[in-house]
Amino acid sequence: MKNQALDVAQAARPHAKRALAGIVVALAGLTAASTLEIPNRSVTSFGVAAVIVIAGVIAVRAIANAVRAAEGSLGEKRGTPLTFFVQLIGYSVVALMAFSVIGLRIRGLLLGGAVTGVVIGIAAQQTVGNFFAGIVLLVVRPFRLGDYLVMRSGPLGGEYEGEVTDMGLFYV
Repeated sequence: MKNQALDVAQAARPHAKRALAGIVVALAGLTAASTLEIPNRSVTSFGVAAVIVIAGVIAVRAIANAVRAAEGSLGEKRGTPLTFFVQLIGYSVVALMAFSVIGLRIRGLLLGGAVTGVVIGIAAQQTVGNFFAGIVLLVVRPFRLGDYLVMRSGPLGGEYEGEVTDMGLFYV
């Protein structure tokens, strides 16, 4: 456990250095803008948003790499879906924070996203169903890599068999 935590910390170190460098550059820009007495408050808002985006992106990458390293130690390809969800949620939070600082109305953006999500969900119902079935298979793990499977299904046109060589959200 201690070695794993050390590996995660070492993997995150380059991201922390980049985040620090980005924050220093953004703060230097903010200092220059305030020294030049630029009256526009938006310069400060965009500077703070830039700091949030730079630090957020690097933090999300570091967390995703840590998740990937932790999942990779299990010897199976389970880290890919979890890493994807960590990145999706992390980047969404970073974007919402940056939009909020800039002053964009997030309420309208969320409403538009919800309506778009409903329309896409109805149009892609079969694909979304397969996506969630893939998540269930990856979480429940009814079979593992190397197992031999035999599938019998009328809609598939009979019987299919083979060895599990890879598992993802949309395929086995």
